Amino acid sequence: MIALPFSNLDQARRAWVRAAACVGVALVLPGCLATTKHVEMIESDMTRRSAWTDERMEGLEQEITQTRAENEALRLRMDDILQQLSALGGEVSTRITELEQTDRLVEDEVRQAAQQAAVVGQEQERDREDLLTRLNLVLEEVVKENAKLVDRIDALESSAFTFGNMHEVKPGESIASIAKKYGVTAAAIVEANGLSDANLIQVGQQLLVPGVSK
Repeated sequence: MIALPFSNLDQARRAWVRAAACVGVALVLPGCLATTKHVEMIESDMTRRSAWTDERMEGLEQEITQTRAENEALRLRMDDILQQLSALGGEVSTRITELEQTDRLVEDEVRQAAQQAAVVGQEQERDREDLLTRLNLVLEEVVKENAKLVDRIDALESSAFTFGNMHEVKPGESIASIAKKYGVTAAAIVEANGLSDANLIQVGQQLLVPGVSK
């Protein structure tokens, strides 16, 4: 900031006039060669200088006023920028905190999903092993039954070919009547045909009658 030697333009102007008057008095003292005309010329020159100085000082005051206004505007702008930065910093900090919380939640969900997948995988493995075990048991039973069936078929074919006759059940016949017809026991027919119940025979069913021939 520029410091002025006077508080205002009027004081400066009066100072210049007093200086010009002092110069005029000094020039008219005895022993000086200056005339009144010279004094007037000096005063005129001083007045012009004073006017130029006044104009210059007014310009300086305007520049100072403008500079102060610009400084104030810059200060206000700086305060606004600082407030915006402060608000932005708070928003960024809040956003970072939210992102960190979201990351933790995602990590927890991924961890839980992995644990659940592991548990499900273990359960599926146990179920698969249990299913395989049951299938093996069923397969073993089927193999045993097939073997028994093959042996029984072989025995029936051998018996029918060598020691028996095939009889087709007719309406009204029973195991007892068939046995009486061929002269064998009902128990022999039941055993030869592997019947669980002698009463469960049907019309058209083929029965082996052991010990007889056509």
